Amino acid sequence: SRKELLPVLATLPVDPMLISLRMTDVAQQLGGQILSGAHGLQNHVHLEDVKVVTTKLWSWLRQVRTRPSRVVLERRNDYLRAFRDMVNGDPFGALSVKNAVKLMRDVGVGDPNAAKFDVDAVDIPDVVTGKKSEPGSLSKEQILMYAAKRMDLDHDGIITVRDVEDFVPSIVVVSAADRVDIVAGMLLSDIAASVGQASLSGIILTGGYQRSEEVRVLLADLEPALLRSGMPMPPVIVVEQDTFATVNQLSGIKPRITPQNFRKIQRARQMFDDFSNKKAITQAVGASTVSADMSPKKFLHNFIEKARQSQRRIVLPEGDEPRMIQAADYVLKMQTAQITLLGDLKEIEGLAKKLQVDLSRATIIDPATNTELRQKYADAFFEKRKSKGMTKEGAWDQVLDVNYFGTMMVSCGDADGMVSGSVHTTADTVRPALQIIKTKPGINIVSSVFFMALEKEVLVYGDCAINPNPTSEELAQIAITSADTAEAFGIHPRIAMLSYQTGSPKESDAVVAKVAKATELVKKLAPNLEVTGPIQYDAAYDAAVAKKKDIGDDKVAGRANVFIFPDLSSGNNTYKAVQQSSGSLAMGPLLQGLNKPVNDLSRGATVLDIANTIAMTACLVK
Repeated sequence: SRKELLPVLATLPVDPMLISLRMTDVAQQLGGQILSGAHGLQNHVHLEDVKVVTTKLWSWLRQVRTRPSRVVLERRNDYLRAFRDMVNGDPFGALSVKNAVKLMRDVGVGDPNAAKFDVDAVDIPDVVTGKKSEPGSLSKEQILMYAAKRMDLDHDGIITVRDVEDFVPSIVVVSAADRVDIVAGMLLSDIAASVGQASLSGIILTGGYQRSEEVRVLLADLEPALLRSGMPMPPVIVVEQDTFATVNQLSGIKPRITPQNFRKIQRARQMFDDFSNKKAITQAVGASTVSADMSPKKFLHNFIEKARQSQRRIVLPEGDEPRMIQAADYVLKMQTAQITLLGDLKEIEGLAKKLQVDLSRATIIDPATNTELRQKYADAFFEKRKSKGMTKEGAWDQVLDVNYFGTMMVSCGDADGMVSGSVHTTADTVRPALQIIKTKPGINIVSSVFFMALEKEVLVYGDCAINPNPTSEELAQIAITSADTAEAFGIHPRIAMLSYQTGSPKESDAVVAKVAKATELVKKLAPNLEVTGPIQYDAAYDAAVAKKKDIGDDKVAGRANVFIFPDLSSGNNTYKAVQQSSGSLAMGPLLQGLNKPVNDLSRGATVLDIANTIAMTACLVK
C-alpha cells in the first residue's frame, strides 16, 4: 500500500546546557549526604570532567594548570568576542574545530611563550591516536585541539557560538572519605585557588559517613573562612558506596529539567522556537484547537519573540545588584534585549565572575568616571529643569544618581527603555521619569498594569501599584492607557470598569458615581474601545453571572480581559489574592502613560521576574 510521508516537525541539535548535570542531580541520584557547600549544588557538571584522585595529589594538581579547560577559561571572554566577530554576529554561527583552534592561537589562548606544557599526571588523550599521553610534555597544539573538541559536545566537528557561551569548565573529584589530605589540598592549595570556583564543581567522598569524621571537622573550620575570603565553598558529598561503585553509578546519572530550573526551561523553549517547523505543527494539531483568547503560553512566546526581533537597548541602573547581573546574563543569552549596566566596572565584573555569568556582550558605564556622558546629561537635564530653579551645578550632581543617569540615557536616545527598582523605591524610579520623560499628550498621570497569566488565559489588571485614589478623569486615562498596553502585547482589550455595584442606579454612592463617570469619559475619549461599567468582577468575567444580572446587550460583560479597579486598595489586594490563591504568574507592574518606557520592579523580584520585565519593556518601545 502507498505510504504517506510525515512532515518533519522539528530537528533539534544537542544542546550543552540541556545535557549538563548539576551537583544537586549527583547528590540526589547517588543518595549522598551533603557535608558542606549546599549553596553550590547548582554548579554544572559534565561527566567527562569527573576525576578520581587516589594518590599523587600534588602532581595531579600541578597538571590542572595545563588542562584545556583552564587554558581556555583564562581568555574565554576574549575568545568569545573574537568568535562572534568571525561569524559576523550570527547567534547561530559556527566554525569547524580546525578553524576554532586557529582562532584560539590568534586570540592568544594559552601561554604565547610556551610551545609545550609540562605534565606529571596522565589525563589528556593524544588528539591523533586517542591514547593517553605519557608523562612528560604536551604541545600547545594538543592542548588547544583538545579544548576545541571539549566544546564540541555533539561530536559533529562544528563549534557554535552557543557551545563557546556554555563552556564553563568544571572538575568533580571522587576520593575516599578518609582522605582528608585530598580535601584539604583541593580547597586550600594555591593551585586549587587559582582554578577557582569556575572549575571545582564539587567533591564526592566514598566509603560512608563514618569514615568522614576528620573531613567533617576540617570543613567546619574551613567553610566560614572560605566564605569570608569571597570564595564559595564547593559542595562536598559523602556516599556509602566505594569508589569503583560510585564511578560506575555516576555514568548512569541522567540530566533533568526540574520546574525550578528556569534556565533550562527557557533554553528548551528557545530551541523549540528556533528549530521547529511551526507551520507543519499547526497543520498536524489542527487550527480548531487554537483559542480566540490569548493563552499564557502564547502570550509568553509572543512577547519573547517580539523582544528578540526588536533588539531594543535597555539600561539597568542597579548594575551592582546580583539579581540584575544574573538577569542581564539571562537576557543576553535569550537575545531579548541589548543591555547597559550602570555602576563601577570592577565591582560589576567581580560580581559577574563570582556569579559565573557572562557579561561580555553587555555595556557597562560608570556615571562617576564617564565625565563626557555625565556632562552631556547634566546639560540636557539643566535645560529641562531650569524653569523649576535647577542650576548647572545641581544638574551635574543630580545625574550622578543612577536612576537620573539612566532616565537621561532614555531621554537622549542612548537607550530605548529602563528597568529599575530591585533595591530602589517606586518613587526613586518614577520621579526622574516624570521630570525628564514626562507623560504622553492627553495623559497627565503615570499608572501601571499587571498581566495575570491564569491557567488558560491572560488578564490585564490596572492600576494595582501607583495611584491610591484616582479621580474619574484619571480612572478614564488609566483605562485608555491599559488598553494601549494590552494591544502592544497582542491582546484585544475588552475593558471592565469595576465597582462593588453593577449598573448605575439613581441612588449610588461616590465610588459608583466615580466609576460611572469614568466609563462615560472612556466612551467619549476613545469611542473605538469596548468598555462597560460600573460592573462587578464576577459579572465582568463570567458570562453566566452576567446573564443572571440581566445586563442586557453588553459585548463586554462576561468577556472582559482588562479590569480597571476603582482604587489602589482594591487593585493591589485583588492581584495578590489571585496570584497567591491560584498560583497564577503576575507579570508587572508595567508603568504606562510615559513618552518612553520606564519600569519599576518589586524589591522582592526574582531573576526571572526581572528578565521578563526587561523583555516586556523592550516590547513597549514605539
